[in-house]
Amino acid sequence: MRTQQMNWIHSLLRENKDDDGPSEDLQDLRDRFDSFRELVEKNNEVLSLIGDMEEKAQGEYLFDIAYIRGCVSRLQDGVSTIVRLMIEQGGEEYETLRIRFTSITGQINNLLPGSDNQQGGPLILNFERINRVNSQSVGGKNAQLGEMRSMGLSVPEGFAITASAFRLFLDENQLNKRIQDTLSSLDIRNQNDLVAASETLRSLILSSPIPQVLSDSILAAFDELRQRTGDEFIALRSSAVGEDTLYSFAGQYISLLNVSRDSILDNYREILASKYSPRAIYYFLSHSLEEAGLLMSVGCIQLVNASVAGVIYSCDPLDSESDNILVNAVYGLGPYLVGGVLTPDVYKMHSASYEVTERLIHDKSVMLCPGDNGGTVERPVPEDLRRQPCLNDTQLAELGALASQLEEHYESPQDIEFAYDQDGRLFLLQSRPLRTVSTQTTLELPDMSDVTQLANGGVTVCPGAGSGRVIHVSGRDSLQDVEHGDVIVAANPFPSIVRVLDRVSAVVTEVGSCASHMAALVRENRIPTLAGLS
Repeated sequence: MRTQQMNWIHSLLRENKDDDGPSEDLQDLRDRFDSFRELVEKNNEVLSLIGDMEEKAQGEYLFDIAYIRGCVSRLQDGVSTIVRLMIEQGGEEYETLRIRFTSITGQINNLLPGSDNQQGGPLILNFERINRVNSQSVGGKNAQLGEMRSMGLSVPEGFAITASAFRLFLDENQLNKRIQDTLSSLDIRNQNDLVAASETLRSLILSSPIPQVLSDSILAAFDELRQRTGDEFIALRSSAVGEDTLYSFAGQYISLLNVSRDSILDNYREILASKYSPRAIYYFLSHSLEEAGLLMSVGCIQLVNASVAGVIYSCDPLDSESDNILVNAVYGLGPYLVGGVLTPDVYKMHSASYEVTERLIHDKSVMLCPGDNGGTVERPVPEDLRRQPCLNDTQLAELGALASQLEEHYESPQDIEFAYDQDGRLFLLQSRPLRTVSTQTTLELPDMSDVTQLANGGVTVCPGAGSGRVIHVSGRDSLQDVEHGDVIVAANPFPSIVRVLDRVSAVVTEVGSCASHMAALVRENRIPTLAGLS
């Protein structure tokens, strides 16, 4: 049968020597065959490119945003050709592919940092008007708060000062060219030059007036929020465009808690200026991100006076196949957890039953609380609570169910911040993609029998092995002494460590956990890290 088919095709495609050329039907068949061959070749090219991207995503190779943009552009060109050829081959019934391709392309471009931001959009958006498609106008953090609110989940009241507001601030003060001129010649590996550039840009932001129309809009939105909640103080949280997407920007920008009406404008300007801190400049330039596309939005959010705050990982970032949910929690407000000031309680539970399978309870001697007149203050944890679990099984089951719901909704593992207020009500404060890393179980450990052990314990933040000169760091000023291949040791993790992650072989901290901002950064950079060795 196959021989007969091949003979038929051969006879059909064979030109008749007596003819001036192939018949019209034969030429049509040849054209369709050439089109189909191009379709197959283009499909193979796209599959090869996807395979290369999947290999890079495993964490064994370094790549930057330029690689991602290049691959996305080539994928879009390739798939566009495939769609065109399928419509040519199959007719109008395949036109729906073009519609779906346009929709998916728009969604992908919206996720890439530095995509075109809305021009002339609203200066203020209330959370009830926001969902995740608004990330280019309100940043990733605000967009996800609006998305969770639309899901019916418990999210604090609030509003976003949009990216358009920041654009207005820059335009009215004629800052764009001065910012670009400062950054264009900057060598980010020169610590002195990096700090000098940061001081210049921060000074520009802090000394520039907020346009009257923007300041009036912010104060009016504050008054409306206060009327709804009855609260005199709010939280201001950075929510830059591009944040919490392909790159986390974890801890690179500041957020301010317990802010009054009298200080909201100055505090808003402080958050704008944090975009140009040394660590933030290093982060976005080292990842080849375009500064002009990373507009700063700010979330103005009802302050949750937390009795307990924490972070949920909807899966174990070091073992995503294990069916585990991880919860880290401390007493009081969350910055002492994500900032690495305290080693939190850690709970591991099964993702189906929410049964707690492991508890690591630490001494929580202090907590961060709202100050009576604004700002935050450190207070001692009552002696009878310090070594007690700060979450009970009912609360953990509630958190586990929410983690599963959000992972299903976003179709990917999630890193979720939460807080219980003084009345025991749960609020969700953030949800962003959780970066997971694969653990190489085949790693052969060296013989350590004749080596003096300096410390043990702690938690693995990012797996691997590293060795080199040990250098103790305590803040950004001490980072200038770090050389290539060093192992850095710190009492607490701090976000400025991002400035040396391209040259260190390992990180060790006395306090901290796998849920701090620094933990997200070292996992992004695949740096072997231990935390909580105290």
